[in-house]
Amino acid sequence: MLENRYFTVMLILLVLLTGGILIKADSQIQLVSPKFKVAVSVTCEENLSHRLQVDGAIKRELRSFGDVQIVGNDISDGLWEYFIDVNLLEIKDSYGNISLYAASYSFYKKIPIEHFAPHWQEFYRKYPAINIPRGYTGAVGIQKLEQQLKAVTADFDKEYLQHVRDFRTRSSR
Repeated sequence: MLENRYFTVMLILLVLLTGGILIKADSQIQLVSPKFKVAVSVTCEENLSHRLQVDGAIKRELRSFGDVQIVGNDISDGLWEYFIDVNLLEIKDSYGNISLYAASYSFYKKIPIEHFAPHWQEFYRKYPAINIPRGYTGAVGIQKLEQQLKAVTADFDKEYLQHVRDFRTRSSR
């Protein structure tokens, strides 16, 4: 009889201890937010090395946010949710050297196909609908190109991604 009571008490303690550990572990699990899918397109027909420099700098800055996934920049059937389009046109000095670039930056946000009627979804999968794009134009010197790209990427983050992050944080509470 004493052995049965001892066994019962030990079993109850074991169940309570295991249940407490599992409940505590479950309360500490953090849900992983989905990554933002961003495509980047850079056009700089005159100078391939500057195009690659710009493309690499933008992608590096985007990855530094930690919650961005770089995807292909196909327009038709694209996997992107956001699209950064950069166009650079060289401005040469009187010696024929590139001194500046006329730069155009455009930010696009795709409207999810779930927002359309089912019979239109296939069309908008192939030809994505976008919100009104935001853009910037100006001139930038070659030595300030990377600095300008950091500022442009920070603007993109502030205008598009940070609002979603803030919403996710408020919703998770």
